[in-house]
Amino acid sequence: MKRKHLTIPIQRSVSRNLSSNDVASSSNANIGNNQLITDVDKEQTVNIDNFESTSTQKETTCSQPLVTSQVEHVKKKIPVTYKCKSTVQQDKSDRTIPDFMVRPLCLSQTKIIDRQLVTMIVKEYHPFRLVEDMEFKKLINILCPSYNLPSRKTISESLIPSLYDQTYEEIKLKIKEGLAVCLTTDAWTSINNDSFVAITVHYINNNWTLSSNLLGCVKYKESHTSDNLSKLLKDSAHEWGIENKITAITTDNASNIVKATKLCNWRHIPCFAHTINLIVQSGIDCLKNNILSKVKAIVEYFKRSSSALNILHEMQEQMKLPNLKLKQDVPKRWNSTYEMLNRILKIKEAVVATLALVNRDLNTLGESDWLEIKQATDVLWVFNEVTVELCAEKSVSLSKILYFIKVMRKHLSADKFSPEKLSPYCSMMVTKLHEQLNERFDRYEDNELITQATLLDPRFKKFGFITDNKYNQTVENLRNRLQVTQERPEVVHVHVQQQVEVSEPTIGLWQEFDYSVAENISINPRTAAILEIDRYLKEPLLERKEDPLKWWKERHAVYPILSEFI
Repeated sequence: MKRKHLTIPIQRSVSRNLSSNDVASSSNANIGNNQLITDVDKEQTVNIDNFESTSTQKETTCSQPLVTSQVEHVKKKIPVTYKCKSTVQQDKSDRTIPDFMVRPLCLSQTKIIDRQLVTMIVKEYHPFRLVEDMEFKKLINILCPSYNLPSRKTISESLIPSLYDQTYEEIKLKIKEGLAVCLTTDAWTSINNDSFVAITVHYINNNWTLSSNLLGCVKYKESHTSDNLSKLLKDSAHEWGIENKITAITTDNASNIVKATKLCNWRHIPCFAHTINLIVQSGIDCLKNNILSKVKAIVEYFKRSSSALNILHEMQEQMKLPNLKLKQDVPKRWNSTYEMLNRILKIKEAVVATLALVNRDLNTLGESDWLEIKQATDVLWVFNEVTVELCAEKSVSLSKILYFIKVMRKHLSADKFSPEKLSPYCSMMVTKLHEQLNERFDRYEDNELITQATLLDPRFKKFGFITDNKYNQTVENLRNRLQVTQERPEVVHVHVQQQVEVSEPTIGLWQEFDYSVAENISINPRTAAILEIDRYLKEPLLERKEDPLKWWKERHAVYPILSEFI
């Protein structure tokens, strides 16, 4: 039987094991084309000249070898790629129709992958051209061959706007969970001289977890006047529907933004970390013309000279010192100055030895200078610890402020920082820090939000205050506020219902009893509020590292009135 073309099913092939002896053998040279075609139709993978198809289908082995002419014919008619393999096992039982095709992804699965791709681009700041990168395409094809990557245009004009709209609605629903919110805002100028303003909202959700959401980070082209900034803040609050829920706003100490918050009639709390930065910067100014200028010159030299830096590292290894790099300070970050002084102090011997070899002119730090560096780092240590603590905090932090102020004042009043035990420059720095601490933090214990936050934090209570007098005054103020709140009819109704369920007078056996005890069952809301405060203050303190919001969540039913102020 003759056929013009060899008929082979799509994505199929024949697997054969051939050897040079088999091809040369005359006993097998008379195999007919009919047998070849039958074998080809039955088999799935072809193994020709000890080559195996790279197709993903199952591999089998024929029992009959092919003559040379038939081998060439099969090679021409089967469009597959081959790789060397000695033997291939036959397995036809697992073959199914889906094995011969690539299943397309369903629409829902495609949307899930699209969303994750866009989320990765947005959160990790990847460029849109990522989807055009050949290696990325190969990776996606290996992970999911059925998925087609969207184009840059689709990402920028369709997927990202869609994700933004969806996220916008989700955030709006989340913010509604908070009975009250606080705002933080900041403005800055980029390296391209573009001005930006960011606004963030903070609230406690239904699960008693502190949540934060960025409401906007906009390129601001208007002048940064208090009127313009006030309008921006009001418009943002109105857009998100929180204008009547704002408890306070935290900003830096710039006069324009402070005045803008007053124009909005919002309570203002200065950023504690920024205030510390201003205090320490004023103290560090006392050192600029002495040790700071010398240390900066040394650090800058090692930053510029790679050969000197290599010698410094070798010197550290020889002296068995930690292999550390020198740090350079940043003008707007005071703690970078502390880190610069602290780092050069740790590798003092290596720095001195290296400068003696490579640049003796810079070796200007004498023993009195090194002593002054040590004294300066000792003085600034507490401010650095407070800054690091605040920046690392992921839970509520307002209740810690009074304790931090007390610790910083106590630290500067230590005997080792008395004027006669310090160098003149360090003594001037300590005096300046004292003055700034008193000037900027003197009124913090008069701030109602700060004192109540401290009192209602189960980790601190009385021990978070600077003076006992302010603690007693805060307790009394909170009692009065709770009593006034409970006198509102709607509030009285809510809390009475939460604590006592007064049933309808029963007819019959218990009627006389219910009427006689009705007055004794009712609870005076003002009394209930006072009892809650007293009971709360008698509870043992929560461990400092525990989450105070989790504590209140567990005791929400125990303190239903007090928990509303959290």
